[in-house]
Amino acid sequence: MAKPLESTRRFDLGRLWAYTRREAMELIRDHIRLFFATLVAPIVMIVIAYDVSLDVENVRFAAFDQDWTKESRDVVDAFSSNPGSRLGFEDLRLNLAVLAAFFLAYLVAALLILKKQER
Repeated sequence: MAKPLESTRRFDLGRLWAYTRREAMELIRDHIRLFFATLVAPIVMIVIAYDVSLDVENVRFAAFDQDWTKESRDVVDAFSSNPGSRLGFEDLRLNLAVLAAFFLAYLVAALLILKKQER
């Protein structure tokens, strides 16, 4: 008995065309699916794209700076470019447990931990 011929290609254009034709015929027959595929999906995409913003403003954070170098202070200043985000905890030598308590009590939304660099 002869072994069936197996395709060595992973992607078959003929199969893609068959699926495309079948889906197009089903969309033509079913007007509700055609409506949802052509009108509702783009409207939802536009609404979500208009509503989603990646701008982060007024995030209250605390910094735990163990390094105390100019570079580490520049990092903290870069994070606190928005005046409403700074709490003033950066300049205090608080320990990590106190900052974690602030985080858990929702007084701050983020902790910035800068570890001491070995020289």
